[in-house]
Amino acid sequence: MKEFIGRSLEYQRLVSFLKGSVASFIIIKGRRRVGKSTLVERFAKEFPKHYVFTGLAPEKGITSKEQRKEFCRQFAKQFSVPEPNYNDWGDIFWALAERVNKGRILLFLDEISWMAGEDRTFLPKLKDAWDRFYKKNPKLILIVCASASSWIDKNILSSTAFVGRISYTMNLKPLPLDVCSEFWGKANISAYEKLKVMVVTGGCALQSA
Repeated sequence: MKEFIGRSLEYQRLVSFLKGSVASFIIIKGRRRVGKSTLVERFAKEFPKHYVFTGLAPEKGITSKEQRKEFCRQFAKQFSVPEPNYNDWGDIFWALAERVNKGRILLFLDEISWMAGEDRTFLPKLKDAWDRFYKKNPKLILIVCASASSWIDKNILSSTAFVGRISYTMNLKPLPLDVCSEFWGKANISAYEKLKVMVVTGGCALQSA
């Protein structure tokens, strides 16, 4: 990975959960291209095992069935098993739980709002899986993220189902100008040229460069 610039405070906050004696359920929200996945990718280096599942972008024709099928495809790739054919999120979360029940593990559900889609059973079954399985591994850290912060607020943070279950919520903001400037290092680029780029990117696209 290229040199990791910025996010030192956010990174250290995530690292602090490695010292905990119980499983952690962390939410990261923020606009697209602000660096949520990049931050988690960096954090994943602290783990001997980490698993990343990403929802399909909600294009026309993408159904809940397609989301489950894609999750199963990613499941098969990461665990080197034949692709399962689960039609229920409860079965998917149960199968996943069997493989993350011991040891220091990072489980990352990226763009959870896409993954959940129009399936009203997704969050109740994730909550049930957390209560019954995932939290029983004291070294497990579950991170979920979404670019649609309002979806996170409405469906998780404001839901009574998740009260007392969320360990930490991080609202990732665009990088400040002084940190953005570090991306150019010692390159001979004028302050004006840097400013023009940062006006366009808003401290977001640079984070994922």
